[in-house]
Amino acid sequence: MTKARFIDGPTQVELFERHFEAFLAVLREALIEGSDNSPERTVHEFPLAHSPHGETHLKMLFMPGTYKQTIGFKLLGFPLPRDRRPSMVQGLSVVFDDDCSILAVLDARTLTSLRTACVTALGARYLAGSEVERIGVVGFGLQGRAHLAVLARMYAGARACVYDLRPTGVTEYARAHAGQIEVRVAQDPSDAARDADILIT
Repeated sequence: MTKARFIDGPTQVELFERHFEAFLAVLREALIEGSDNSPERTVHEFPLAHSPHGETHLKMLFMPGTYKQTIGFKLLGFPLPRDRRPSMVQGLSVVFDDDCSILAVLDARTLTSLRTACVTALGARYLAGSEVERIGVVGFGLQGRAHLAVLARMYAGARACVYDLRPTGVTEYARAHAGQIEVRVAQDPSDAARDADILIT
């Protein structure tokens, strides 16, 4: 039995940036072919007796799927009520080959954010075309950042207008990525959406 490789978030981002077009091509193929025998996700909630932050339950999602000769699942867990600490979603994705050897174990938060952003990017490629000058983003958590990073890579020279309840996070991102994309802090959601060729919400 081969030793499974754990691929953490930063490594996933590094591999993703190095093989961006290949990632999009494989995802496009998978979306076109689909999967006819993936069972539905299951959800379980477990009571928490002693949570230091006031959560009452832990919600677990088990999401299996198949593609060609691979079988995988994603396991996510997050505390309830979610409004207390929405960033506390954690999880793992495990991929098996057809003889049940584990190929890889991955940080599911990063993988999910990249995969979701790339589905959006594929849609933008076919629906928005190549002439995109302005990207609007409403909400700048993990998904918002992943979407902007992917779209900035696809549309070099595009500008972004981003609204978030915590504008300091947008300002910090703009400063850190000044050489990659011009980012302006929006005053409200309407400001972010105004004149946007692509709007991420």
